[in-house]
Amino acid sequence: MSTMLEDALAEAEAALARDDVAAAARAVRRAAAACEALAAARARLDPRALARAADAQRRALARAEAGRARLADALDRTARSRRAAAAYRRG
Repeated sequence: MSTMLEDALAEAEAALARDDVAAAARAVRRAAAACEALAAARARLDPRALARAADAQRRALARAEAGRARLADALDRTARSRRAAAAYRRG
């Protein structure tokens, strides 16, 4: 397996372990680029590495979606609170 791919996968897994979604996304992109470079060079791609890359991507996307949902919920609660406060002030 390519050192570049192995490094990117290790970095993605470490970033996910520490819940750093942005770093995980960058590492997953590097892993994808490494896979593309290996494929372009007609190198044999290790199925285990591809499975690790797919898993890292799935986990990073799931964490990003969870973060997006939490942000949307917080924004919704803030908007409701502001509307309620404004209605209260209006009497």
